[in-house]
Amino acid sequence: MSEGPIGKYATKFVGPESKSRFGLEPTKLSFQAEYLDYCPNAEVSIWFRLIDKWLPAFFFGIGLVFLIGISTNVLQPTLIFLAKTLLVPFKPFLKMQASNNSLDFIHILSTISQPVFILIGLWIAKLTLEQKVNPNTIYLGSSGLELMLKTVSISSDISTQWVSKHFVPWSEIVDVKLIRPEKKRSNLDYVITIHSKNTKPVKIRYGDILSPWHRMKLIEVLTKMVPADVSCEVLKDVFGSPTVRQSYTEIWLRELAAAPKRDKLTPLSPGQKLQDGAYTIQEKLGMGGQGTVYLARSERLPADANLIALKEFMLPVYPDPKVRMKAAERFQVEAEMLSRLHHPQIVRFFDLFIEDHRAYLVMERAEGENLKSLVQKEGRLNEREVARLAWQMCGILKFLHSNEPPVTHRDFTPDNLILSAEGMLKLIDFSVARQVEANVTGSVVGKPNFMAPEQFRGKPVPQSDLYSLGASMHFLLTGAEPEAIQTAQLGNQFSQAMNHMVAKATAVDVAERYESAESLASDLETFLAESQEHSGNLEGDVIHLSNQKQPEIS
Repeated sequence: MSEGPIGKYATKFVGPESKSRFGLEPTKLSFQAEYLDYCPNAEVSIWFRLIDKWLPAFFFGIGLVFLIGISTNVLQPTLIFLAKTLLVPFKPFLKMQASNNSLDFIHILSTISQPVFILIGLWIAKLTLEQKVNPNTIYLGSSGLELMLKTVSISSDISTQWVSKHFVPWSEIVDVKLIRPEKKRSNLDYVITIHSKNTKPVKIRYGDILSPWHRMKLIEVLTKMVPADVSCEVLKDVFGSPTVRQSYTEIWLRELAAAPKRDKLTPLSPGQKLQDGAYTIQEKLGMGGQGTVYLARSERLPADANLIALKEFMLPVYPDPKVRMKAAERFQVEAEMLSRLHHPQIVRFFDLFIEDHRAYLVMERAEGENLKSLVQKEGRLNEREVARLAWQMCGILKFLHSNEPPVTHRDFTPDNLILSAEGMLKLIDFSVARQVEANVTGSVVGKPNFMAPEQFRGKPVPQSDLYSLGASMHFLLTGAEPEAIQTAQLGNQFSQAMNHMVAKATAVDVAERYESAESLASDLETFLAESQEHSGNLEGDVIHLSNQKQPEIS
């Protein structure tokens, strides 16, 4: 039996592997990391990191130019040309006869500059020394919080060493305070002070924890691990849980009061920087009705998240405040929803900010190709491949629908599902997702050919996503979108079992549709198990797939 074009994207099988492991329990991605990136005086230290990173390249470039200049006999003419060009504007000044006043001024300037340069040098030396001896990691363990210095030792091999600087047992914490600086510019300037019985207080500036995820981790662990009689409510009130609970309406109105720096239709160009150089645009990934997505590089996020996706929203410059409010709510809803959803197959949310009449979501870069593009390039998939992918989709929907209240994606379509090189699906774009509340009619959003009838009426339910999943299966199998607001029919070219699953998933009547993602997953597991005798053993991790296209459906 031929395997389809998904082969080059799925060398490892992600799905049920044997009958004994046919339980559908998608893993929740929680905050597992125990080491937090920490950088005292981060606003200054980040510049040191950049200098430390680029200084060797700068000197290497200067040396390379010098060697090329000498070897090609162009160095001397070039230096003479530069000297003449740069000194010509100063020629009249250099020819002037020095007066007593000018000599006195030069003498005073040289007298003052010497101690100034000495003080600047001492200050730089102090900061450099602090970088080498101050803790740069916060370890959150089961027994307590520990400030540690991480160093890299290079001898016979490269090894990481940890030096403990300060340890505070959870059981000995007596108070947690939040200090608000007088010249506070943002929540990043707050200082968290942890008092304990037998050690000196630990002071941590919130912004010195570089990663937004690590900041959330610190607040989460502190509120859970401190003794019951120690209150951390002040942390929740200021930072929230998650960190995006604050309303952005006032920030938006203040931003709209200033004139925009660029035309609203002008896209960001490669090399352009945002947030005072925190993010550098690499390229535009795509554009849609909800905003433009860019690939960007971050200097402030951890190394494993250096390349991120930056989703840009246009802030409406309309006089009607209701229009502004709706736009603000839409942006905040997506940010809050993403910050609550921690699952390995849902794109991760890092941060959000507002700049130049635009709002930005900083998200994980999902590597791979979306399923719609894959089918358009390589052709339709075979039944077993679609069953495997649909099983993963069920796991994602099970997680979304298990939230309280349930989260409906409302745009669960092939172009929002990215397939990685390892064969794992990842769901992106939550711009139209929302949490379902009883007796509330919402707006009609989504792609018509993948949209359930009740979603057309503005009353989506969790099973509406199952309809979209069934319609996506139809597209993957046939290469064509199903008819809108109808039960999808595959035809006699496909197995009875696959016809049944797609038809039941896309039933027009919600009562006739699959009750939950688990029930569809169960049928998919049975289908895959029964296909073993015809297509090989599913228990092996590696399944070799070819790139042969499926024949077109007439």
